[in-house]
Amino acid sequence: MLQFAGAVDRDAEQKLLDTLSIDEPWGLIEAFTQWVRESTTDDEKKSFDYIEDRLKTLGVSYQRFEPEMYISLPKKATMELLSPEQKSIRVKTISFSASTPPEGIEAEVVYIGGAQATNVETLFDSNIGDVDVKGKISLCEGFGMPSKISELEKAGAVAQIYINPGQNIHDGMASPVWGSPGLENRKGMPGLPIVSVNNPDGCWLVEQCQKGTVKARVMTELDEGWKTAPVIEATIPGSEDPDKYVLVHGHVDSWGIGIGDNAVGDATLLELARVFNEHKGGLKRTLKVAWWTGHSTGRYAGSAWYADEFARDLDENCIAQVNIDSPGCRGATSYEDVFVMPESEAFCTKAIEDAMGKTPAFMRPLRAGDYSFNNIGISSFYMLLSTIPAEEKQRMGLYPVGGCGGNIAWHTEDDVLDIADKDNLINDLKVYITSLRRVLNCNTHPFDYRKTAERMHGALKQYEDKANKAGVSVNFKAAHAEFDGLQQALEGLYQKIDSGELDAQKANAILHQLARQLVSLDNTTQPRFYHDPALPRPSLPALLVANDLADLDDFEKKFAQVDLRQGVNHVAGSIRQSRFLLQMSANV
Repeated sequence: MLQFAGAVDRDAEQKLLDTLSIDEPWGLIEAFTQWVRESTTDDEKKSFDYIEDRLKTLGVSYQRFEPEMYISLPKKATMELLSPEQKSIRVKTISFSASTPPEGIEAEVVYIGGAQATNVETLFDSNIGDVDVKGKISLCEGFGMPSKISELEKAGAVAQIYINPGQNIHDGMASPVWGSPGLENRKGMPGLPIVSVNNPDGCWLVEQCQKGTVKARVMTELDEGWKTAPVIEATIPGSEDPDKYVLVHGHVDSWGIGIGDNAVGDATLLELARVFNEHKGGLKRTLKVAWWTGHSTGRYAGSAWYADEFARDLDENCIAQVNIDSPGCRGATSYEDVFVMPESEAFCTKAIEDAMGKTPAFMRPLRAGDYSFNNIGISSFYMLLSTIPAEEKQRMGLYPVGGCGGNIAWHTEDDVLDIADKDNLINDLKVYITSLRRVLNCNTHPFDYRKTAERMHGALKQYEDKANKAGVSVNFKAAHAEFDGLQQALEGLYQKIDSGELDAQKANAILHQLARQLVSLDNTTQPRFYHDPALPRPSLPALLVANDLADLDDFEKKFAQVDLRQGVNHVAGSIRQSRFLLQMSANV
């Protein structure tokens, strides 16, 4: 059992928990009901002004930045059915949809099937398959997510319609480009108009398509370009190792009033800054608290800018990043869908059990939620935290959404004050305070990379099985051998940590570098300091091509075999580097 001396001081934790109050966070939440915090708008500026004013009053040190980011603001969308009858249908467009000419785009609407998401993990899935949409307007179920949008655009659709699962139409964003685009990856941004309809109108459209030919005119208008907006970073310095820090963060911008997504998160961050600042003399390491813009209309542009601007400092000094999105929402009393990287699972289980008396269930973090630090290789825990219990969601007839504690007000006009819950907000604050203090004050970083290596090795075996079943011959032996060697080396490392043979300073230096290698390998395909797109990233994504083998013909499999062979070499070489790091450290 891995021991982390000094990580748990229940008396010291209780002093912080006793300082907790609902007054400061609820004051922010009520203030934010005044403003529709769309990125770069006056209302968003007023929200950042409020946070800045409270930090000044509380005596918390902070900086305010005004970065330039690429932002896409939906302005207007219409859809006119031209045949079999003339009818206006209410639609919304989403960020990074293309604007149409003023007269719109006319084409035949073709229903291509599809399915609504069954849980939060499948929200980003495509499930499109081979479809004939060239020169037509595609119609399918689900939210407009980048993977679907990209596939249908490649298939030749001239516009896209998404049937949302409920009575409301949900806002969203279409671009797979993470943060502000560069010259090359801007080519991956959508180049066609995209709209969403609610479920009743969508089902009616499906019926019409199944009866005969349907034609429609779609018009979209967006304000897209380089814009300036605020980012705030507060700093609560540690007293023993102030250069090392944990970054905790969330987004201010919203769709509509956006109380559950993400005024509650902004309130949580403010209360964390207040509480830890009052007890900063008891912190070994530094806590940085950041509020972003550009989350919803810039594809995490604020956090991506920060990751780029402060990349070297993050690489050298950031121990972990904690995203806070949609805590403290109505009915969200369970911890059964908590996003945690594998190396943090044991630590987070103990923290949640101690704070709430509940045993959590974890999920692999989605490629979402301002996780803009994966390519640097920073270990992470939390994003969405508490949620409505599964049986209660089923009883209420709720469908999967990406926030608001599971309330389907997410990304709609219904996300107003009654989505927030004072008791649940305090409960989640207890989890955050307990978790953060333990990382800030532990002697040895509480991350077990044996679990990370184990998960990756399991993923490697699954990819190998898919290759074998598809008749694609790639040699996985070297990669397996490297994983076996890494597990042995990791066991030796943690034995030395547990026995005290390796002092905390040396152990932390090794663990820090392991994170940079293993977290990047397990979550990204792009080089370090770049950003992977906002597309699904299962474990060892360098081998993702193996998932497509079963659907390829023999000719295409030859090309995929080349990709897979190179991916396996990349994985084996990266694991070898981690083994080499441990071997060198053992000789120091």
